[in-house]
Amino acid sequence: QRLLLPSPHFPSESISMDFATPNRTTGACPRVVLLLAGVGSGSNAPYIEACAWHFLAQGWAVCVLLPRGLGDAPAKSALAGFDPADLSDLHAALHLLSAVFPQVY
Repeated sequence: QRLLLPSPHFPSESISMDFATPNRTTGACPRVVLLLAGVGSGSNAPYIEACAWHFLAQGWAVCVLLPRGLGDAPAKSALAGFDPADLSDLHAALHLLSAVFPQVY
C-alpha cells in the first residue's frame, strides 16, 4: 500500500512510502522497520523484497521510503528530486512512523 506524505521542504511535492503489514489475527503490530530503497530501485527490488519478507514473517510491519523523483516515486520539479544530503524526507517518515508505531527500527 502506497502512502504519499507532504514534503516538509517542497510543499507541492510528496514523500512516497510503501507499507506492508503481517497477517495478524489479534492485536496491532507493535514494530515497524523502515527500509530505504536505493536510487535505482523501489519496493520491488530483490534485496528490498527479501528484507521485507523476512521482517513480515517475524510479525513486523515494513515501510519502504522511496527516493523522491526516482523509480516510480513522483517529483513534479527537477529541483525537488532526490538529494542524498537532504534528510527531510527521512525525518518526516520517522516522525510519522513513531506517531503510529511504538517501536521504529
